[in-house]
Amino acid sequence: MPLTFRSTPTLPLESLPPPATGTSRTFIETESGRLELLVALPPPDVKQKGPILFIHGGFGSADCYSNYLPYFAAQGYPSYSVSVRGHGHSWYPSYFRMTFLTSRHTFATDLVAALKYIESQHNGQLCALVGHSAGGVEQVKIFESKMPNYESLRWPTTQMRPIARCKDVLRQIISPSLHKPKVLVVAGEHDQLMGVTLMRWMAQQYSSAAGTPLLLDSAKKDDDKPKQNVVNFHVVAKSGHNVMKDLYWEDGARRLLEFLDAID
Repeated sequence: MPLTFRSTPTLPLESLPPPATGTSRTFIETESGRLELLVALPPPDVKQKGPILFIHGGFGSADCYSNYLPYFAAQGYPSYSVSVRGHGHSWYPSYFRMTFLTSRHTFATDLVAALKYIESQHNGQLCALVGHSAGGVEQVKIFESKMPNYESLRWPTTQMRPIARCKDVLRQIISPSLHKPKVLVVAGEHDQLMGVTLMRWMAQQYSSAAGTPLLLDSAKKDDDKPKQNVVNFHVVAKSGHNVMKDLYWEDGARRLLEFLDAID
């Protein structure tokens, strides 16, 4: 019997389930296919700040940020989350193409398309980028209906070695001041996939590259809010890997809001 590879069908728009409460759904048309974009915009009476693009991890989708989108929109940030190809309600490559031929660079082209679209909607204003994981979202029962049937095997293998220099990444982050916050690393206390030790190590690599000390959230200002450094690190207590969907998601969201407000 011949071996065949089939793709997950891309559902027609009229068959899609409604997006999460407080969000709307649109699509970006690219040369490869359509990309799902979930959106939450600030209410008219709230001062509008810079847009945010939220990026999911492996086996995730734009819906991973269904809690975050309305939360940040209510604080004045136009909030967007994208499903890269093969995820959520974006277009699906064939099993073989997705699993063996889809690289990190391929996914990056989808993110560039999302960035260009968002910036076009906000007069060229640059986006803040928020990404979750780089390997995968825990396979919790509640997410199974929203997970893709297959995932790329090519891009995770490239993470067995460094993929970028911290100094190069920091150099590309546009900030109005050399001493303004540039990086916030958030870890879940009970994350079994990436763990606090690994995430703290990653934050330390960025702080070393920046030539500044790593600021932990144990350092507080007089108003009991965390100080802000170029590189910052926060642990969400009691949370697992998927901090955006965890019961304690608001802890990480509040810390991210403080970080973004310090930049804006």
